[in-house]
Amino acid sequence: MSLVWDKDTQRILGAQMMSKHDISETLSLISLCIQNQNTIEFLGMYDTMFQPNFDRPFNYVNLLAQAAVAKEDKKVSK
Repeated sequence: MSLVWDKDTQRILGAQMMSKHDISETLSLISLCIQNQNTIEFLGMYDTMFQPNFDRPFNYVNLLAQAAVAKEDKKVSK
């Protein structure tokens, strides 16, 4: 998985994902985020509501966006 975002606005511009499982819901979410000009911060904390494992507060797409936010935070702190 990888996200592409604008470095200035942190808006999501695209994503690449590969899976042996059906990830169409995730790709629809990414597509909607692009259309709505959402940021990586938004996606990182967005409540996806369709998580089958309630013991994990974030699913993999949230974790991907949180990693992008952490990457941007490291750039700012340098």
